[in-house]
Amino acid sequence: MQASCRVGRTMQLPAQLRFSVREVSAVHVEPGARRQGQAGELMRQVCAEADKAGMVLLVHCQPFGDWEADAQVLAGWYAGLGFMPIQAEPLLMARMVDAAPRLVVKPVSRAVAEVMA
Repeated sequence: MQASCRVGRTMQLPAQLRFSVREVSAVHVEPGARRQGQAGELMRQVCAEADKAGMVLLVHCQPFGDWEADAQVLAGWYAGLGFMPIQAEPLLMARMVDAAPRLVVKPVSRAVAEVMA
């Protein structure tokens, strides 16, 4: 797989929320592998692992690396994975445990590269 991301705790949250919330950042796909569904597959795996662990996921809708898209395009993509806007500026989205995705989910056989610890 040529997609990667970071999943970790965020110190910006109050201490009582840090145990059950993880921030997804730096979602990246190599330029030659883009538009093939690899980021979506990776994020579905991350969401499944978060659901199993009872974790809420947060994401800032900002382009990362050399990907040229605006926050609204990213928001639509994350909404398809079950994320909902929780803050307008900067755009912050959250995905609750077992959030219903808005995309057709294909079975995934690859292991998640990022361990949710």
